[in-house]
Amino acid sequence: MKLSHVALAPTFFTNIVALSRATDNDIYFNLGRNVLYRLATGETVYYARRLGGYWALMHRQPTLDSITQSTFSIRRHQLSRIARKLVGATATKWHKILGHVGPDAIKQLPKHVNGVELEELIDERAPLKVECEVCLLAKHTQQISRRREHEYPATRPFERLAFNIISLGKLGYNGDRYIMHFYYTYSKFNFIFTSKNKDKATVLPTIRKTHRLIKIRFY
Repeated sequence: MKLSHVALAPTFFTNIVALSRATDNDIYFNLGRNVLYRLATGETVYYARRLGGYWALMHRQPTLDSITQSTFSIRRHQLSRIARKLVGATATKWHKILGHVGPDAIKQLPKHVNGVELEELIDERAPLKVECEVCLLAKHTQQISRRREHEYPATRPFERLAFNIISLGKLGYNGDRYIMHFYYTYSKFNFIFTSKNKDKATVLPTIRKTHRLIKIRFY
């Protein structure tokens, strides 16, 4: 069977017939007799009965029993009285579903939203902004650079350098958590060192080591 010019209406419990398409096929509606008939022969094609504000079409002439039991009868849409099933997800998953909201808002979801359930709330919380890569990229604000290297440009190699300590989100392959980065503005040369700490006892020896390395290798 091949259907054409049809549409699915999930809340409408019957088939809908377009009267304009029926007339194109020489079938007309007689409102006095409540039937659809073929104009050329007068043959009755369908019987009609008004139910729920619509016309229900039937193959046989409707009786009281057939009207109440007919599968073509129209039922009005009724809201379900059954409680909605809880939707459970971890705090991290709700964080992603709801557009990366903060952990405090995620924690209050079950109190203010029906049907929401948090799983593993004791062992897991929603990530903070600094712990979520998407949050970091989306909520990053513009920072105006205060660098003055354009006012005091370097005129020779290793005359001026920039130093920075970078904290890693996860431990490196060697167990170190911090990166000490030396950047030389004239030649754009880089030195990189890793360390487990960023205290004075670790940073100062690294600076001295870098200074000695430059003097021995490049001077």
